[in-house]
Amino acid sequence: MSIDVLQTKIRKLKSPVMVGLDPSPELLPPTLLQQAVEAHGNTAAAVAAAYENFCYGILQAVSGIAAAVKVQE
Repeated sequence: MSIDVLQTKIRKLKSPVMVGLDPSPELLPPTLLQQAVEAHGNTAAAVAAAYENFCYGILQAVSGIAAAVKVQE
C-alpha cells in the first residue's frame, strides 16, 4: 500500500489505526486451535487453518475502523 492510499484511508475512516496480525500459534484462542486440530489432526495445516479463521474474524471486526492491517514477522 502506498503512503497516498494509506493517507486517503486514514482521512476517509477518520482513524489512524493499524492492526497487526501475529502468526504465533501460542497466541491463538485455544478453542480455534482445538477445532482445527480436530478437523486436520495435530499438523501444520491445523495451525494454518486456526490462524486463517482467527485472522478472518479480526479482519471482519476491524473492517471500516482500521486504515491498515499488517502481518507481524
